[in-house]
Amino acid sequence: MLRDALRSFALPIVFLFAAILSLNADPVVIGSKKFTESYVLAEIAKRTLTDSGIPAEHREGMGGTIILWQALRTQQIIAHETGVANTVDPLGGSYFVETLTNEVERGAWDYIHKIDAMGGMVTAIERSYPQREIAEASYRYQMEVDRKDKIVVGVNDFVTKESPLEILQIDETVAHRQAERLRKLRADRSQAEVDRRLNTLRTAARGKENLMPFIYDTVKAYATLGEICEAMRDVFGTYEEVAIT
Repeated sequence: MLRDALRSFALPIVFLFAAILSLNADPVVIGSKKFTESYVLAEIAKRTLTDSGIPAEHREGMGGTIILWQALRTQQIIAHETGVANTVDPLGGSYFVETLTNEVERGAWDYIHKIDAMGGMVTAIERSYPQREIAEASYRYQMEVDRKDKIVVGVNDFVTKESPLEILQIDETVAHRQAERLRKLRADRSQAEVDRRLNTLRTAARGKENLMPFIYDTVKAYATLGEICEAMRDVFGTYEEVAIT
């Protein structure tokens, strides 16, 4: 069970980091990586059913029908042409995949034991342990890329000049329309009822009750997200992360 759980969590995380680490790459390369990594391997593993082209679209702010059609056609090709859906586990029995799974499991348990020894995740965060581990891992990776110990196509090798891309521009009137909707919402709701439920939320936050039902009650009274956060901020304060040096 643990092995299956680790495998199911590990694959999306790997593909997410592959997308993040391609931020400076050629958009064509990003699209290729998205297809080969996330949609071939992850789809085979029955974990990835999201849209295609996300890294390039988000980085460049691209929109329109091209990205949507790429997503649709990618899913259709994999579903109907590749044959990977004909078996539950196409990589079953692979020594390589099992070895990677074992490595992920050992690494996960190592971190769990270290964090438990510190007194739990809250204490670990207060000591900046996870933040420091992430920062150091990012630094090691970047050094490998800079030295070309790790080749990232389109970033530190096989680099081509990017063609200008059409950037999706959001009209400023969107913000004005949303502000008007918010003004109308506040005018139409019962402010007294909103205040009452927010105060109830504050009282619950000072105790040990599950806050979700109280948050839900404030939402039903049309309290805004900002107002709900402010109510809890009154009780819990604002967390400020310690700078890592």
